[in-house]
Amino acid sequence: MNNEELETVATETDAAETAAKAPANMKKFKILLIVDIVLIIGLFILMMCMKSSYEEQAKSSYDTQMTAYKSSVDEVRFDLWKSVDQYNMAWNLVYATLNSDKSLASFQANVKAVEENKDARLTQLTYIYRNALLNMYNSETIINKALAEYGERGLAETFLVKDEASVKEVACGKGCVVTFNFDGKKLKSVDYEALKKINMTETFKVGEPAPFHFE
Repeated sequence: MNNEELETVATETDAAETAAKAPANMKKFKILLIVDIVLIIGLFILMMCMKSSYEEQAKSSYDTQMTAYKSSVDEVRFDLWKSVDQYNMAWNLVYATLNSDKSLASFQANVKAVEENKDARLTQLTYIYRNALLNMYNSETIINKALAEYGERGLAETFLVKDEASVKEVACGKGCVVTFNFDGKKLKSVDYEALKKINMTETFKVGEPAPFHFE
């Protein structure tokens, strides 16, 4: 064979080998393509599951933190409700005592009358709160709902906090007392400076919610 014939034979041999390898290469390509598709789908599913999981965790964490904050706010506002009740009772008692015969018996009767007149206490509280809420909300539905929530918490449970022979003290709000001093069975003096100076805004404060924290 001459050189040209040899080259022709070599070329034909290479072509035959290439043709023989083509199906194998195509099969390998298809396998890799299928693997890639499966991997992509699996990765997509995993990412969606993670997204869903994190969304649920974030929502749960947010709900937990907001519930805790709302609970702390409710504690303050219901504490204020009962303090205003004590404040009202204290003023009513001071007025009734100073306009009585100033005897110990009259004082004791006035304490009982003021404390046990729960309908009058609730009416006075409702009037005060309704007017305060009117400045915040122009909606009877919201106001009535709020008043119902307050009503469910009830009134102040304590009023007469000290009952000694010569000294009587009544609560006039959180950290506030009115002192009645007696000499025997006769009223000697009344100290209600704390009642006059009480500042509900300073006493009851609600802080800002903490920054949302999620891990």
